[in-house]
Amino acid sequence: MNIVNGNNETLDVNIPFLRDAILHYTIQQYFNNNDKKTGEFIYQIEETHGFSFQNGLKNEYSVII
Repeated sequence: MNIVNGNNETLDVNIPFLRDAILHYTIQQYFNNNDKKTGEFIYQIEETHGFSFQNGLKNEYSVII
């Protein structure tokens, strides 16, 4: 998936580190930018649901919501 801005520049969100950053930031917003709570939540869903940032958003989106 590419995101296009007003200058027709694209941002490829399938780049793993970029996807990881977007997903981490999205989860972090839920915890009001609290890094500790975000880290704990990510650890919990990795352990209990087999969540992994590396699996891609299509596979992991349902775990988060």
